Amino acid sequence: HVDRLRMTSRPRNRRADVRRVFVTPEQMGVTDSRGEAEIRAEALAAVHELFPGFEDPSRRPMNLTTLVARRKGIRAQSVEYRNQTIFENTARFIIGRISRGVRERRCMKCWMRSCVCICDRFQGAKLGSQFSITVFMHPGELMLASNTGHLIPLVLPKSTAESVVFGIESEHQKLRKRLSKPGTYVLYPTTDAIPVPHLANNLARGEDVHLVVIDGTWKTAKKLIRTIQRDPTLPNVRYIAIPEASGIKFDKLRKRTREDGCSTIEAVASALDILGDTKGAEGLRRG
Repeated sequence: HVDRLRMTSRPRNRRADVRRVFVTPEQMGVTDSRGEAEIRAEALAAVHELFPGFEDPSRRPMNLTTLVARRKGIRAQSVEYRNQTIFENTARFIIGRISRGVRERRCMKCWMRSCVCICDRFQGAKLGSQFSITVFMHPGELMLASNTGHLIPLVLPKSTAESVVFGIESEHQKLRKRLSKPGTYVLYPTTDAIPVPHLANNLARGEDVHLVVIDGTWKTAKKLIRTIQRDPTLPNVRYIAIPEASGIKFDKLRKRTREDGCSTIEAVASALDILGDTKGAEGLRRG
């Protein structure tokens, strides 16, 4: 009899109460409740708007050699096959990542949720007339609110800053064209990288300086660097490195895996500071 009383006097199931008061993401306006087909269609439209030269390589017919190698399960060693495989995998990944952004109702420019979009807060910072920047981004950074590299083209004028994404054929062609021009330097601490202050001599001679900035984690950044180093059409790429960054402003956005590491936008701001473009550096830090 006592046991029965104890059983009946217990509180109600808390999990049931939680389920009753739970608010779904759709009710909060965080995610999109539309069907997958409609979301994918909007994502494809967004992809083509973000990357005008984007095309799904899996829809293109393969040549006979590549088709036979794939059917036999043999991994061909030709550059054409490797590149096509990269483009196919990246295309699927990008479509999936943008679809997730559409489902979560993220802004396609600042990558924040639409309810907290920060696009209208950016003030147009100005670079010196001798500077321009290209952000070479790993596709794994797409739609991440903690990423800072994609903010550089938003803060700076379009004439001086652009971004290219690894794994898209048209983007690779754009990057090759930029890296083949004189006065272009890749901002990455390789063993043969020269200190940024040495570029002051180039500026004194009136030469233009274009920075190609690697955007990703240290692990993915190494993949991007290997892509550049293994490209036979780019034999004379020059690298520069900044001193150990101090006064990091964006260290709370993402966990630092290296003591000398910093965010992409902070690295660019530090390089501009060293090169004497204090206005451009301050504009990036202020946003």
